[in-house]
Amino acid sequence: MQQAPRRVRRWTERVVLAVMLVCLGVGPVIAKTSPAYDQHITDAQRFYGEKNYDKAIEEFDAAYKLDPEPLLLVSMGRCHYLAGRPKAALDLYQQALKAKLTRSERDEVMSSIAKATIKLQEQQRREAEAQRAADQARIAQMLADQNRRVGTEKKPFYKTGWFWGTVAGVAVTATLVGVLVAQPWRQPESPPPMPGDGAVVLR
Repeated sequence: MQQAPRRVRRWTERVVLAVMLVCLGVGPVIAKTSPAYDQHITDAQRFYGEKNYDKAIEEFDAAYKLDPEPLLLVSMGRCHYLAGRPKAALDLYQQALKAKLTRSERDEVMSSIAKATIKLQEQQRREAEAQRAADQARIAQMLADQNRRVGTEKKPFYKTGWFWGTVAGVAVTATLVGVLVAQPWRQPESPPPMPGDGAVVLR
């Protein structure tokens, strides 16, 4: 007989705290009786209102460790989303979906997933465009540097036409000299004396 009033009281606490957190833009969290838990929730709300999302996440996470309420995951995901980290938000939303949620809570999480997905796609597109622009600028700089080096550097002498022409001429000359030197020198034979040239002819 006492279960119904207890459920009503729990539902009332949920609604009251939900209204408080929705006013701050944070998903609803079930009220707990632990003083430490309540203090973490209070601090998280304060940091959230100050747009100090990292500190709010720390407080929500501390409360979650005391009592793993899945809606705390949604609150942490919301903080990541507003801090420009949609991928981290999606991870927390997906984790919250694995828990037992009411239909309205599940609808809220699905809506948050849709928003974070769109934001993540836009972020990835901007990062891809920025990377492509950086790559194009780097390639253009490399080409400009190469063209500048080609225009300013003198051609090495061993790559010039006159150098190789001279080398070819020297090589031909050396070859001819080598051939001549390799052949032995012979004294030309004298022709036999002819009659009447002063020579004695024996008969």
